[in-house]
Amino acid sequence: MKTLLKSDAILTSAYKAYQQFNADVRLRAIDDAREQYLHDVASQKVDAFREGLAEGEARGEARGEARGRAETAWKLKMMGVSVAMIAEATGLSAEEIERL
Repeated sequence: MKTLLKSDAILTSAYKAYQQFNADVRLRAIDDAREQYLHDVASQKVDAFREGLAEGEARGEARGEARGRAETAWKLKMMGVSVAMIAEATGLSAEEIERL
């Protein structure tokens, strides 16, 4: 390190600035607070992404389940099964089955 600092004025200047920064407790506290803020923001983004993903998956499953029940009800209706039996089997209301 000493060899590098002797041979390069820019590195020497940067190293002095770095040492001054580390010696200043107030500047280090500001930097630590900034780093903590950036970490918190990143964590919030990850949490929001995961929450949104879970919500989207739940909605997709619910839609798929509803479509599956409607498709089953339609097939049973085409087979001549009574609306009451279809409602019991699928959980759909008689009105929903009649609309199929």
